[in-house]
Amino acid sequence: MCIRDRGLGDQKLLVHGYGSKMSDAIERVATIEPNGKLIESTVSGRLNGTVEQTVEFPAEAIEGAGNLLVKIYPGIFSQVVEGLDSILRMPFGKRS
Repeated sequence: MCIRDRGLGDQKLLVHGYGSKMSDAIERVATIEPNGKLIESTVSGRLNGTVEQTVEFPAEAIEGAGNLLVKIYPGIFSQVVEGLDSILRMPFGKRS
């Protein structure tokens, strides 16, 4: 059996099993991640009027692997609550 990826990110994996009397299939989602280096950047500040922020992906970045997450909090308390939520979930194990 040979499995080949169709691109980065979440991809569906469908496996069929055929028998003489019964058949079955199962579908799962597999996350395809590139080999490389994770680069994270954080910008903090207050929104007052129009705000612009430039984000540049490195020229050597793998095409299709770029991901951008923007979070805007209504106040400092929201950040604290999100941090506490993460702490309460620790320690965690690998899901199968």
